[in-house]
Amino acid sequence: MTCLVATKAKGVIQSAPDSAEDKFLDVIHLRTPAELVVFTLFVHKDIPLLEVPTAGLFGQLKMGPASHKTATDQKLPITVDVETFQPTPNSLAFLEFPGHGKAVLDAIELAQQRMGREGGQLQDFTGYRVRVAYPPVPAYVAISAKLASRF
Repeated sequence: MTCLVATKAKGVIQSAPDSAEDKFLDVIHLRTPAELVVFTLFVHKDIPLLEVPTAGLFGQLKMGPASHKTATDQKLPITVDVETFQPTPNSLAFLEFPGHGKAVLDAIELAQQRMGREGGQLQDFTGYRVRVAYPPVPAYVAISAKLASRF
């Protein structure tokens, strides 16, 4: 089975009151065994990043609440590379998931219809993609980056 989940996230920018450094953070929770997980994140070009985002895989084989905010989860010794790309209809397609590109374009079109200007155009974003083959569960993949300034 192939699942495609899309969300519009406004609350992924976190700022600690005692820190001058803002951070961009988004996660995808992994609860079901899978051959391949592809986490594609589109960041609007108006969000000023100081660096290319980095990613990590965090295991959650412990008792208690599962949350990326607790910072007690174990970072796993698995390299997770972040691919940066400029979203185009061709860059959204990849061999593992036939029809993925069309599904993403359909989701963007639906967002434009529902949110008007707020939906954005494909060229308004930078894409970041993480692929993890046979990830352990339960776990989560986190993508984060420092922001250039507070806004």
